[in-house]
Amino acid sequence: MGSGGFTIASPLNVFVEPGDGARVAAELIRIFRDHGSRDARSKCRFAFLIEAWGLPRLREELCLRLGRDLEPAGRDVRGIHDNDHLGIAWQNRPGYRSVGLCVPEGRIGPDQIEELSRLVDEYGDGQVRLTTGQNAILPNVPQWRVPSLLSENLLQELSPSPSAFRRGLVACTGTDYCNLAQIDTKGQAAKLAGALEKKLGSRRSPVRMHWSGCPAGCGNHEAADIGFRGLKTRIGDKLVEAVAIYVGGRTGPHAAAGQQLVEIAPCDETLPLVVANLIRNMESAPDLHSDFDPMVLTLPVATNEDVGRPQGSTTPSQPHSFRAGRQRLRLGEANHLQPRPPGTQERLMQLPLLQRSALDGTLPPLPS
Repeated sequence: MGSGGFTIASPLNVFVEPGDGARVAAELIRIFRDHGSRDARSKCRFAFLIEAWGLPRLREELCLRLGRDLEPAGRDVRGIHDNDHLGIAWQNRPGYRSVGLCVPEGRIGPDQIEELSRLVDEYGDGQVRLTTGQNAILPNVPQWRVPSLLSENLLQELSPSPSAFRRGLVACTGTDYCNLAQIDTKGQAAKLAGALEKKLGSRRSPVRMHWSGCPAGCGNHEAADIGFRGLKTRIGDKLVEAVAIYVGGRTGPHAAAGQQLVEIAPCDETLPLVVANLIRNMESAPDLHSDFDPMVLTLPVATNEDVGRPQGSTTPSQPHSFRAGRQRLRLGEANHLQPRPPGTQERLMQLPLLQRSALDGTLPPLPS
């Protein structure tokens, strides 16, 4: 993601022995150093050099610099399921375990860091490993010491068995430390996860939710079951935090970019209702978030000119296009399946049609 949007990695089709890994990586860096674009900061990325050259030329240049041909990669042995490394896991070293801890919203405080350093010294070998899911792993813990480690107070805060809505939660730093962010991603992510735990229960299949505070996509919102991209919108005379909602993203051997389903959803009391009903529909129709067709639904948005328009937009209210899955979405009359907080009916009239339908739970798949 980033400057060029969501781009799925393409295989270079080379097999690299462990002893050659550092040299091959160094030569790839030198190729970018010597040939990468320096004309525009937004284009100063390896991805744009690959786009301009193509993979055959990159492989040829790499082999030329190494002074030999590289063996083809062979069969892809990656699994189709992610391993988040949370919880207790066996290690190849007999008698030892690793313990993966969930760092809520990926933010850890100084006191927690100090306590974590004490635990890795006391129970492990002084190592702590950080993951792309913004979590921490304590490796090389003797099996007989695991129960004692699990009783430590810090593990009540950094749980090895988090809820389904916190286990796969990733959020960029947000407005606290980034001047590009539009919303408080970590704060909004924590509130939504807590609300979903109350509505749907915490013991269920994990749902990967990624939050990005702006289009730069540092939270990889297009690479999750449900992704949120932060923006600002007006409701009446107030400028409020909101998100665009994406579904169906995934990484791995069958990577796919998430598709935008909701253009604007205010970060208020209605957001948990929208997301909860979206999760129910995803669970009842797995194809909805695993196999997208290029079919596009054109749907009208609310006519209230103060709602449904991102900050800075001068475009009047009009129909918008939303991509839908192979199991198409049906928009129907509100059936009031879920209880609503006071004032929700008035708020509903100000929301885009697709969001109102998601809120009401009227997005079941059409029969095939």
